[in-house]
Amino acid sequence: MAYKSINTPLEEEFAVIRNFWENKIVREGVFSLTVGGIKCDYTENTASDIKFSEKSGNTVCTRTFSYGQLLIRTEAVLYDDLPLTEWTVYVRNASDRITPRVTFNAFEHRFGCGYPTVYRHIGSDARPDDHMPFADPLGYCEKISVSPYGGRSSNHEWPYFSVALGNGSGFNLAIGWLGQWEANFERRDGLYVSAGQQRLDSVMLPGEEFRSPRILLQSWSYAGMPEKQAVRRSQNIFRRFMRKYNMPRYADGSIPTHGLAACSSHQFLEMTRSTAKDQIDFIDAYEKRGIRLDNWWMDAGWYEGSSSDWCNLGTWSCDKKRFPNGLREVSEYAGSKGMGTVIWHEPERVRSGSELFREHGDFLLSPIYPDGTHKADSDYRLLDFGNDAAREGITRGISDSITENGATVYRQDFNTEMLYFVDPSETEERKGAVENHYVCGMLRYWDDLVKEHPGLIIDECASGGRRDDIDAMKRALVFVRSDYLFEPVSQQCHMAWCSEWLPVHGTGIMLGTSLIDSKQLNVPYDNYALLSCISPYLNSCFDPRDDRFEWEKIRGIFDDWREYAERFSGDYYPLCSIDLSTDSWAAWQFNRPEEGDGVIQAFRRRDNPEQNRVFALNDLEPDAEYIFRKYGSGEEFTLTGADAMNGITVSLGKREAIVIGYTKSVNQPSSEKEADPRGNANRNS
Repeated sequence: MAYKSINTPLEEEFAVIRNFWENKIVREGVFSLTVGGIKCDYTENTASDIKFSEKSGNTVCTRTFSYGQLLIRTEAVLYDDLPLTEWTVYVRNASDRITPRVTFNAFEHRFGCGYPTVYRHIGSDARPDDHMPFADPLGYCEKISVSPYGGRSSNHEWPYFSVALGNGSGFNLAIGWLGQWEANFERRDGLYVSAGQQRLDSVMLPGEEFRSPRILLQSWSYAGMPEKQAVRRSQNIFRRFMRKYNMPRYADGSIPTHGLAACSSHQFLEMTRSTAKDQIDFIDAYEKRGIRLDNWWMDAGWYEGSSSDWCNLGTWSCDKKRFPNGLREVSEYAGSKGMGTVIWHEPERVRSGSELFREHGDFLLSPIYPDGTHKADSDYRLLDFGNDAAREGITRGISDSITENGATVYRQDFNTEMLYFVDPSETEERKGAVENHYVCGMLRYWDDLVKEHPGLIIDECASGGRRDDIDAMKRALVFVRSDYLFEPVSQQCHMAWCSEWLPVHGTGIMLGTSLIDSKQLNVPYDNYALLSCISPYLNSCFDPRDDRFEWEKIRGIFDDWREYAERFSGDYYPLCSIDLSTDSWAAWQFNRPEEGDGVIQAFRRRDNPEQNRVFALNDLEPDAEYIFRKYGSGEEFTLTGADAMNGITVSLGKREAIVIGYTKSVNQPSSEKEADPRGNANRNS
C-alpha cells in the first residue's frame, strides 16, 4: 500500500459535506431571499425542478423553482474526491412587471459549535502586513462582519476563512465575488454564518437576472490534531482543490506553477520613457548575463498619450512614435529567444480626452453624485462592464490588442475603487444592481478573451493583490501579490501568508536604482534580500546593462530557483511563527508527498541571537531516505523521513537565508504505513 499523506481527506469529512449537500442544497436551499421586505419561506416541499449531471467526475445539481414573479436557480457542484461543495444562486424576474425590492444572501446557515474561532487574513493594501493571518475567537452573542474596502474583493480583507467550531470539526469558506461582498459570523445558540453581495437591495426589471457570489464550503475535522494544526491541514486540502479545479490552464491543460519574467519598468518609469530599441536591448542584456526568462514584461505606458503620464487611460493603440512597428516587434523578438510576452492593460479606468471618453460616454460610469461631490478623481470614468455593448466593444478592442501586440500573458490592472463610480450611478431603488451586472460582465469578459485566445494566461493585478477571490483565481494568476515590494522581511511574510491559501502567486525581485520604488537596495549583491523575494512567480526588475552587479551569483539564484520552483505548488507548512519582527527566524516547507520531494526556505533576521534552529518537517515517509541539498553551496546530506520529522538543524548567521531542497532516494520502496495525523503533524507552529 502506498504512503498516504496526512492531507488525504477523511471519510467523516466527506460524510459531513454530503449530508450538507443533500439536505441544504438539494432539498431545502442554502440561501436567503427577501422580496418587498418579506423573507421568502421556501422548504423542501417547494415545487422544484431538480436536475443532476456530471462534470469532470463531480456531481452537478441544478435546482429551479418559482416564487411570485421570480425564477430562482441554484447551480451547485459536489466534488467527488475532496470534501467540498460550491454553489451560485441566480434570481430572474420572469414576469413583464417590475418587482418589489429584492435582496438575497448566497449563504445562510447555522452550525452547531463549542467555542468557535474564525481564522482569517488581512487583504492587500500595499503594506508590510498585507495578507497577515489572525484569529477571531467568538464569545457568546459576539458577531464579526467582514467586507473589503471600495469594491475590490481582497482590498483590506481576504475572502478566505477557516472556522474552527470548537467541537472537533470545522469548515472553510471562500467567496467568489470581484466586488463588494460581506461575510457575517455570529455566535448564539450555534454559529450563524451568512455571506453574499453586501449592497444588493434592488427592484428587478422584466427579464433581469441577478447572480450571487460563488460560495465554496469545505468540511474538515481535527483528525486528532490540535486546532491550529487541523486548520493548516484543511488549508492544504484547499490548496489541492485550487490546483486541480480552480486555476487557469495552458492550452495543453496543464496549470502554470511558476515563471520568471523581466521588465524595464524601474529604469524607464514603467514604459513611459521606453522605446522598442530599449526593450530589445534589455532582452539581449539578460541573454548576455545568462539568465533564461519565461516572459518579457511590458507594463504601463506603451499606448498613445502615455509618454507623459501612464495614467492617460482609454486609448489602447500603441504609441507609434516610440514603437513604430507596434509592440509586436518586441514580442516577436522575445519569442525568437523562447519567451512569451506580458502586456499591461487597465481597461476599466477611462481618462478624459481618451478615445473611449470621447466616443463612448454612454459606456462610462461617473464618480460624481447628483450634488456634485465625488470620492474618486473626477477626471476619470469607469467602463461599465455590465453594459453589454460596452463589454462587447472592449472585448473586441483588447482582443485585437492581444493579437496585434503578440501578448501571451494579458496583464489587467485596476487602480481605483469600483464603488466610487458604481454608487453614484445607482438610485435608491436600484442599490447593488449596477455592481451585480458589472461583476458578471467582467467574468464573461475574461472568459471570452480566453475563448478567443486559447491558452492565454491572465495576470489579475488590481494594485497588487486586491482582487484575489476564487472567481478571479479560477481565471487568472496574481503575479504581484502586493505593491509593497523588495523589502526583505515583508517579502518573506507575504510569501508565507499568501501560501496558506494560494498555491501560485508572485512578486518582484531587484537590486539597484529605481525610478518608481525606493525600498530596493542599491548594492552589487545581497543574497539575503534576493532570497527573501523568491516565490512561484518572479519579475526581475534589475538593469541588466549594469556591470556593478555580481551577475554570476544572481544567475545562480535563478538557476537554483528553476530546480525547485515547481515544488511551491505542494502542501505548505510554516516551520515556526512568522511575523514582521526583526529579531526572529522565518521558515517554511513545501512538500509534495506524491512526488516525494519538497523545499524549505529559512531566514535568520538581523537582530536574532540564535545561530541554530531545529525545524521538524512534515508528512514524509518515515522509513524512506531523503537526499537534502543546500542550494548555493551544493552540500548534500541524507536523512530518513522519521529523522527529518524529528527535526533538522539549520545554522545561519545574522541576516542570512538558505533554500534546502529534498527528494526521496530513488529505488526506495513505498512505505506500507499511513501518516498518523497526530504524530506526523506540524509541531513548529
